[in-house]
Formats: sequence, C-alpha cells, structure tokens
Amino acid sequence: MLSVSQLTVIASDMHPVQPLSSSVLVTVLIGDVNDHWPQFMNSPYVAYVSNEMGPGENIYFHFILDKSSMALKVVLYCLFSVFPAGSVVCALRQTEDIVVNVHVEDAGENPKFDISTISISSTLSEDEPVGTLVAIFFTKVSEDASIGHSIIQVTSNDDDIGVNAIINYSIIDQSDHIPFNINFTSGYITVERPLDREMQDLYILKVNANDSAWSISTDITIVVTDINDNKPVFSDNFYTVVLPETKEEDIFVMQVLAADADLGQNSEILYFIEPSNEEFWVNATTGEIYTKRQLTLYNYPFEIYQFTVFAFDCGSDPLHSNTAVSVRLVPYNHYPPMILPLQSLIVIPSHIAVGTEVVQLTAIDLDANNSSVNIEFVLNGGNASDFFWIHSDNGKLILHQTLAESVNLRLTLIVVAKDQGTPSLSSQTEITFEITGRNQFPPLFKEPDVTFSVPEDLPIGSVIGKIQAEDADYGPNGAIMYCITPGNQYFPFSVGEASGLLTLMTELDFEKQGVYHLQIKAMDGGWASKTGAQVKENQPQGTIVARLNAFDSDLPLNQGPFTYWLVNPSTEIPFSLTPDGVLFTMRPTDREQISAFHILVAVRDAGIPPLDNLEFYRRSMNYFLEVVGVSVFIFLFLSLLFFNMLNCLLKLLIMVALSHK
Repeated sequence: MLSVSQLTVIASDMHPVQPLSSSVLVTVLIGDVNDHWPQFMNSPYVAYVSNEMGPGENIYFHFILDKSSMALKVVLYCLFSVFPAGSVVCALRQTEDIVVNVHVEDAGENPKFDISTISISSTLSEDEPVGTLVAIFFTKVSEDASIGHSIIQVTSNDDDIGVNAIINYSIIDQSDHIPFNINFTSGYITVERPLDREMQDLYILKVNANDSAWSISTDITIVVTDINDNKPVFSDNFYTVVLPETKEEDIFVMQVLAADADLGQNSEILYFIEPSNEEFWVNATTGEIYTKRQLTLYNYPFEIYQFTVFAFDCGSDPLHSNTAVSVRLVPYNHYPPMILPLQSLIVIPSHIAVGTEVVQLTAIDLDANNSSVNIEFVLNGGNASDFFWIHSDNGKLILHQTLAESVNLRLTLIVVAKDQGTPSLSSQTEITFEITGRNQFPPLFKEPDVTFSVPEDLPIGSVIGKIQAEDADYGPNGAIMYCITPGNQYFPFSVGEASGLLTLMTELDFEKQGVYHLQIKAMDGGWASKTGAQVKENQPQGTIVARLNAFDSDLPLNQGPFTYWLVNPSTEIPFSLTPDGVLFTMRPTDREQISAFHILVAVRDAGIPPLDNLEFYRRSMNYFLEVVGVSVFIFLFLSLLFFNMLNCLLKLLIMVALSHK
C-alpha cells in the first residue's frame, strides 16, 4: 500500500516592484520500507494449559503487531506442540510453571524480529478448555487503591460495522470474593472493594467480549502490590531467660524474633533496646541479645533485669512494636553433683523379690551447701539396666526383674546424677553387682576367747596377732570382715578389716592400764538389708529413736566430743538430731503412710583443724559403710548397724607386760 501526499510549489522572481510567479501541484507517492519491528502486545504472557492435554495436541496463539504497512504486515501464528512422552505434563506437575522464549519476525525485505516470554502453567480447574492457550492481560494495583480506581482496560477488535461491532464485556463466573468489576461497554476494570495483599495477592479474571453473535474470552492477571500497612509482630509478648553469672562481656543471652507480613523493604526489621541500659545490647538485624559487661551477684541469691526491645520495619513510614524481656541472673553452677560412694561390689542374692530396694544413692551439691535437693537420678547404661529402675528424686534403686533370669553373675549399672543449676551439670557412677546364692552359714571363731601378751614398749605399728574366723559359705558370702565393736574403739588398737591383723596404734603404759578387754566382730559379705533403726508408730514428740555413736582413728586430742547434724533436714522427715547424737521424733509417725525413712547424718570431730565426714568425701571417695537409715562416712555409726549379713563375736584379752625402764 502507498501513501499519497499533495503539495503546491510556488516559484517567484525577485523584481523589486512587480514580481511574477507561477505554481504547480505536486503529488508524492510514498512507498513503505521495513523500518518497524514487530511488537508483542501485553508482553510478557501468562497462560494455562490443562493437565489432561496429551502428547501431539497443538496450542495456537495470536499475538503479533507490526507498525509497518499492511503489505508487509504478514500475520504470523506461533504453533507450539506438546512434547512427546508427556514431558510437558511432567514438568508442569513438578515446577507448576514453564517459561517459553518466543522469537517472531516479519516478512519484509530486511526482516525484523521481537522476543517475548510466555509462562505456561497447568490449569487448576478441570473446566478449562483442553488445548487452548490464550493471551493474558497483566497489570498491577496497589493494595491501598481506592474504590472505583481504574486498573486496566480490556479491548478487542471487530471487523464488522454498526451494531454488529458493538462489544460488551463481562467477568465470567464472578463471585463475591473477587473485589473487581468491569464496565459493560468500555472494558475498564475497577476496584469494587478494599484490597488486602496479605490476604490475597493474585487474581486471575476471565473476561468475556461479546458482540451479540460471537464471543471470545481472555484472562486478566492482576497482581496486588504491597504497601507498609503491617507492623512487626514478636513471636512472644514476653521473653524470659535464666542467665548464670558471667565473667566476660558479649555473652549471648537470648534471641528475640519478630515477623512482618509485608514484602521487601517493608518487611525488613531492625531491633533496638529503648531506653538503652548498661547491661545488655541487641544486634539490630538478628535480634540476638548480648551482655555489655561482666554480671556478678554480690551476696544475693539472684537479680532480675527487665528492659524493652523495639522492632521497626524499614518502610518509608516505619511501623514498630515492642516486647518485654526479663533476665534472671543466678549463681553460676560451678560443681556437678557428687555421688557419695558405695561399696566397690554389692552382693545381691538371686532369690530376692521384685520390688526390693537394693541400695539408695545419695548425691550432694557443693553449689547448694552440700545439699541433695533438686538432684535428679537416671539410669544411663550397663547390662543391669533391664533389672533395675531408680527413683529420680531420691536415688532409691529398685529391683525391676528377677535376677534368676540373668545369664551373667556380674552386672554393671551406670547411674547419672544431674542438678538443676545453670548450666546443668552431672556426674555418674558405676555400680557393680555380684549375684550369689543364699547366705547360709555365719562366720565362726575357732576359740571364743583369745589372749595376747605384749610389752609396754612395743613400737607403734607392730602387729600383735591375727584374728581368724571361718565361714562355710563360698564367694562373697564366705568373705569375712573384722571390726572392733562399739565401746572398744578408743583403745590403742586396730584390726585389719580383711586381714584380721591386730595392730598397735598408740604407745602403751603399764602403769596407766595393764589389761585391755576387746570384742571383735566378724561379719561375712552377704546381702545387707535396709531395715534400719526401728521406732513404733504414733510415738509422741520427743521419743528417742537412737543414740548415735562414732569413733575417730586419730589420737584422743583429735577425736571427740563429736558434733552431729542432719545433712538435709526437711519437714517430710519427722525426726531431729541433737548435736550430741540423740535422734528423736518431732511428731508421731504413721506406718501405713510411710514405713521407712532414710536419713543422711554428718558428724565433725574436735580436732585441729576439725574434720567432718563431708570433707572426707571431698578428699577421698573409696570408703563407705552402709548403715540402715544412716549413711556412715569417715566415722562409723556402729550403734545403728542392723545387717542381714551373718556375724560372730570374739572376746579378746590383751595383757600389757611391765618393761624395764
């Protein structure tokens, strides 16, 4: 097609008085050259294809506009074919989106081209026409757009004339949740109700264009853009944390977190402590709180710090919220619980009943003034785990399964004691059990009375003689231990627990005492019960239960008088202990409610420096004697010994001979 232009050209001479001129009509025919590139309308395109579309089915799409002449405006249709073997369907299901780059060129002498992209997604509705791909109008609208705001105009062409070219527009399947409307005649889409991007940020409207005889439809994609209309929201309204004393600065305390429902810069959050304080600071981007300086308690059990953290977003008009933070500063937990030692080997007969208390573990915490409160016991391995369970609060180990089913004669059990400090610390001990038969025979001395005669100048440490008993049992039940009975412990002699050797401990003086009468007890290593001292129920307050008696292996100046006290007195224990070792009732007891009490007793000597059994445990962990109801440390509470192990007594007479001085 040619373009026609006409113009009149006038020629005039230069005569100064009467110039002459003539004119001519010039017609110019303008021919087209290919000087425009084809352009995609509404690029980029977003479209949907049915999931059920099979291999080989074609998709047609018309989208070309060329501003060159009609002669060169060759309309090209892009033909897309679904790939074989359903590969497009597979991709759609996995990624829910395929992006296709489209190259299009015209038919001019020097062809020109344009490139656009089409996003193809699987149709969400089963009603979508199969095999149809249509162009989508794409536009954006701010979520604060006012009611009636025009978003986009949908246009279409009709080659008819007159009333046949009048086109009416409507939204197909418009429901109440669509906050848009379309003008019936102009095709303008406007906002009908308030928008909220946080509730829904994408709308796809199917718009129909109808000329009363024919109709066509297309999709309109409307993206709702964000404004800063949401303030940051903390995950908690109140944060609290327990912090042990610190020795350095910049110690991590905790992290506060806030989230903003907006997008982009409007959702970026900065944290501040307001007003600022001298103890803590917060990382502006992460919300992590750290100490500014060393925090120490000065003779206080705890201290509480409270402050406020603000979260601001980075919008042009920032919004903010705040939360309260409480930090409880507590003493640093320096020491793990210390489990008081048991015998290196606990002998246990195979016939004892399930539910029997085998042993009670006790742990003390130096952080809590040697108290055993708030210490938790748990089993942590060993081949005896299936046979026992433990009370977590008091350390009582209970037989859970009959030992007759054990294929091993030796069992090990690992017990962990954990405190409730900050940080929580723990320690563990390994208990070894040996399964034996019944303890049938007591140890017997060959002679009920033995006499030794020694010179008064016998050197200290000399062996005076050997005490020996026999036991018809075998194994641990036949192993014999020797001790001097109460009332004889202040004599200047000792007896080897396992060897029975009688040894001189201090100098002898015939003039002061020439004869010593000792009583030696021989005990086997059989199963020891936990019956303890006995008291009748419903006894009135002040009833004496027992008088504790201890002895010290030091010389008399470093021995008594001894001072006694309860390690963990509580209102649950209806007993009290005087400093001189008298255990008495504080209130009546009821056997049907509680039939047994386990009391931990400490004792201190009068030496210089004074020693107590707790101090002994801090220095050495390899001596322990279990007493019913009372745990004995370096001092032996022999007046409360009630063993099921069998024993016998030997009367020993030691005569001191006069030496020549």
